[in-house]
Amino acid sequence: MKKAILFILISSISILAQGQSTNCSGLKSGVFRSDTNGQRIIERKAGKEIFTFSDYDLKLEFDIEWLNNCSYKRKLSRILKNPNNEEVHYSHKWTIVKLIDGDDSGYIERLHNEAFNITVDLKWTKEN
Repeated sequence: MKKAILFILISSISILAQGQSTNCSGLKSGVFRSDTNGQRIIERKAGKEIFTFSDYDLKLEFDIEWLNNCSYKRKLSRILKNPNNEEVHYSHKWTIVKLIDGDDSGYIERLHNEAFNITVDLKWTKEN
């Protein structure tokens, strides 16, 4: 189950996040934590996201490009740390992400994976 969730989060198989509009200006950089199905940390700044998956001792770097105030696209650029040789499934396609129900303290990210017909909501809390 953990590997399926990890695959959903980092896969670039046409994931589309949908939701309502919110103010995201304070969310374009910073450190964010999610404890949904295991602890994850995102460090977002200057066109990059560093994902740390504590349960797997896994760290990934993504290139990001903001499309508008609350939407951006991301693509895995490299694996920074993977001492347990976890399978990381991705392609070279961009993943579209939309931040919903957010403010300067955090946000909810809704991801829909069409390949698995699964929708996942992740709550992220701003750490700094």
